[in-house]
Amino acid sequence: MAEAILFDLDGTLIDSVGDIATAANLALQDLGLPPRPEVAIRGFIGDGVFMLLRRCLEDRDADDALTEAVERFRIHYDRCALDTTNFFPGVPEVLDQLSCPLGVVSNKPEGFCRSILRGLQTEDRFGAICGGDTFPEKKPSPAPILGALGLLRANATNSVFVGDGLQDMEAARAAGCRAVGVAWGQAAPEDLMDAGAQGVVETPDALLGTLLAS
Repeated sequence: MAEAILFDLDGTLIDSVGDIATAANLALQDLGLPPRPEVAIRGFIGDGVFMLLRRCLEDRDADDALTEAVERFRIHYDRCALDTTNFFPGVPEVLDQLSCPLGVVSNKPEGFCRSILRGLQTEDRFGAICGGDTFPEKKPSPAPILGALGLLRANATNSVFVGDGLQDMEAARAAGCRAVGVAWGQAAPEDLMDAGAQGVVETPDALLGTLLAS
């Protein structure tokens, strides 16, 4: 098995789109703006809260509105982050079968990562939980992956990163990790491969087989 295995969170381990959309639309409502469809918000996820809200605001240049939207989102998401969010079916069984050190590297703020994993009773399963504000840079920079591997005392060349987004694959390859994409999240398999994935799995069972053979 790999020396360490790192996972993206949203779209890889957990299905959180519904709660993210709820918080984003409540933030827009606070600003007197119309809601965005959940399918649109799904495509906005992956680059952190700031970019999520910028996209929800349709890239408007009003800095004050964006700052307020981010603040309102954080308030609402703190209240609703676990209303419907849960692991994708089969993911807990994958984690149970892995004996090497595990970590999470997300562009979601670390506090939200920890509170969600705590609520799902798996926070202690991960030796490193790193969010978009843990290090100076976010994915697709390799810095957060390398930082997490440092916490786990693992070498990048002997480690695996699993994610569903293009930024995940780009960051993993830049860090020198093996990059494994999952097809049940944000990006299409062919796009994950183009972004640097060395393999894309369609199901958690297939993911487990790939990780056990790493």
